[in-house]
Parts: sequence; structure tokens; C-alpha cells
Amino acid sequence: MSSPLDAESSVQPILVAMDFGEAARAALISAARLAISTGAPLKILHVVHDPGDQPHCYERKGDAEAIMPIADLAARRLQEFVLETYLGNPDLHILQTPDTLLVCGLPATRIPEVASLVDARRVVMGHTKTNGIWDKLFASLSERVVHSCGVPVSVVYAEGEAAAGAEARYRDSRVGAAAGRDAALDH
Repeated sequence: MSSPLDAESSVQPILVAMDFGEAARAALISAARLAISTGAPLKILHVVHDPGDQPHCYERKGDAEAIMPIADLAARRLQEFVLETYLGNPDLHILQTPDTLLVCGLPATRIPEVASLVDARRVVMGHTKTNGIWDKLFASLSERVVHSCGVPVSVVYAEGEAAAGAEARYRDSRVGAAAGRDAALDH
């Protein structure tokens, strides 16, 4: 039986926003499964940014990468990350020919902006738990996106962190009409 949600899912993509950590891998796998199960396209977003807070993010390997512009290096890392994830999860056929997006800027503002531009039905992103004091003093990237994004946001924890006592594997935001439109995904 077809529903209005089925008709929407063929048009509105699932947007997975990611860096290259294990929580991002969990988010990519979760988003790919969601896209496959709903028939929605999957868009994989990486926001190229100054890696001052994550120097390992764009680690340069070899002489060829030593002079490579950061955007080119980020594109290479994104392709490698998606391919590695696919090879570890060959049932996720949607990752064979990924639709990737690279944009420059601050992730907290660019992710909601891109979600709006591509008319995403949902954003999926990873979250790495830090120590409790840091979490209480500073809003995490995922929290900032949840509060500023006009579509539901699913926050996925890395496997070990969920087992170590994260409140929930997924934490969804519900934003106005987007919540009603997307409610069927929760069942």
C-alpha cells in the first residue's frame, strides 16, 4: 500500500553530514539503511573547515598530498571513507555510487543550510561523547544542528559509546511540520 510518505521519499534525500570518525561511520551506515528502506536518495555531506580542533581530520600522507589544497584532500578522504565503509558493509549498495557534497565553512551553520538547499527529509550525523563537563559547558556540533535545522535530525553514536551508556542510540529532533511528515519513519 502506498502512502504520501512513499511519494515524498523518492524526491527528498536523506542527508548524512560527516567527518571521518567512527561516529560518522555509524551515521553513514544508519543513513544508508534508512535511505534503502524508504527508497530515498542519499546525499553524503562533508563540510571542509579549518582543522584546528581536529588536526587528524586532513592528515597528509606522502609528498603528493603535502601540497594538495585542503578541499582536494577532503574530497579524497571522503571517497576513501565511503569506499571503506561500503567494503565493510556490501549490503549497502547505495554506497557503491555515492552522491557526495563538499562545502566550505563552519559545520554548525553549513549543515542546516545544505539540508534546506537540497530539501532533505532528514539529517543524520554522528556524535562522539566527550567528558560530562565539556558537554555541559559547550553545545556539541550535533546539538547546534538539532536546534537550528528545519528538518528532523538523527544523532547516531559510535557503537562503543552506545554500549557505554549513551542515553539513546538515536536522538531525534522534531521541528514543526517536518516532524509530522517524518513520523512514519519512527514506526
